[in-house]
Amino acid sequence: MKPTLAFSALLGLLSAAAGAVDVDLANAQCFVDDRTTIYCEDVRVENDFYWMKLTWSNKRKAFVPYRYSETEPTTQMRLYAAPGRHTGNLAGSAADPRMAVDELCASNQPARYQNSIAFISLHQNDPIVKFPFTHGVPRYVPIVAGAYDTKIADDWEDLMDGQIDFSLSDLGVTKDGWWSGSSSRGLWNYDSCSFWTSDDAYDQGHYGSPGATNEGWIDYSNNNCNAELTVLCLAY
Repeated sequence: MKPTLAFSALLGLLSAAAGAVDVDLANAQCFVDDRTTIYCEDVRVENDFYWMKLTWSNKRKAFVPYRYSETEPTTQMRLYAAPGRHTGNLAGSAADPRMAVDELCASNQPARYQNSIAFISLHQNDPIVKFPFTHGVPRYVPIVAGAYDTKIADDWEDLMDGQIDFSLSDLGVTKDGWWSGSSSRGLWNYDSCSFWTSDDAYDQGHYGSPGATNEGWIDYSNNNCNAELTVLCLAY
């Protein structure tokens, strides 16, 4: 596969999808995953920004659109806590576990943001670290938290480096541990309450510490899945 093919396909698809002639790839960030999927963000079509996922079609011998979304330029993202506390049975028997867990974040999503997602690694194919490529989360804006939008990381890479500038408890986000299912770099941790479907005391789920600013903020320890912890959310 040649990189020029990916960008050529992307250019044509965006032009056709948007009906636009002004397509700017200068600031686009594109990544190839397993040689069959391309994730791109920050693609400008006239005055709008697009995120797109394309997959390789053996039949067409070309990349074809899987989905895309139009978003306004995002100036920051915000971490906040979903209402209440929850056992490790976050997804239950839902056909779409990600949608089920994300619904916990919907009722108190901050007003100025268009989207929200549960800040948790559900399984090996949906870890936090890949959110920019699997869920269209921006990579190059600061992440804030608390009532005064205090910055805890300069951008996504900074958020995933194992440290944050202020603890979640100091900023009033949560005083409780929060289910993360993640390593310090946002990778999936095997201890995830059977993919967040179990509230059994004999199962284990990984969680982050609200009082930590080092790697323990996201990668602290395990707890029994019948424990009730916070679900952290990301608005963008």
